[in-house]
Amino acid sequence: MNAVQKHADGILFGTAAFFLVIGFSLYYVKLADVQNLIVIHFVKGRGADVLGGKEDALKMLFVGTGITVMNAFLAGILRDRNPVIARFAGIFTFLITLLICIAILAIITVN
Repeated sequence: MNAVQKHADGILFGTAAFFLVIGFSLYYVKLADVQNLIVIHFVKGRGADVLGGKEDALKMLFVGTGITVMNAFLAGILRDRNPVIARFAGIFTFLITLLICIAILAIITVN
């Protein structure tokens, strides 16, 4: 148990990176060959309210990658000074990448 606590930040950031790899893989398999507009946002009862290209879904993945890399560097710097903030950065990054992966799955499902 102590080893898990010691490496929890690495596990969180590693899992976040794994979710981004899954998102990029899903994008490549399902959306890379789409040529027309896709539904980016869908409101129940009203239908699609934001249409965009496949590049918008790819931008979401790259923003998630940027957030993960930036938070990993910040957590590495802050780990010696304040490990609680570093842990919160890891949890925040994990949740954001999970939401991005869910959003990519929703875009694929709707289209």
